Amino acid sequence: MNDHEEYFRISRNGHVHILNNRIPFRWKEMIIFTTASFIFLILMFGWFVGLFIAILTLICYTLYRFASWIYYTELKIDKKLEI
Repeated sequence: MNDHEEYFRISRNGHVHILNNRIPFRWKEMIIFTTASFIFLILMFGWFVGLFIAILTLICYTLYRFASWIYYTELKIDKKLEI
């Protein structure tokens, strides 16, 4: 049993169920986000300022997504209950 959702994953290893919130690292998402912010920033501030802020956005967003890919929470549920 491996269910892949957008922001969490449920898997089973024997009698242990594992739920984690590790967000996958997608390059397409980062390129689309940066391009959209670049276009918006050009309209607001001009070419040079828009390009500068878009590059900073790409760097910071990439670091944020990479950190969220590394640091995640994992919950293990053991179905085998012994009292």
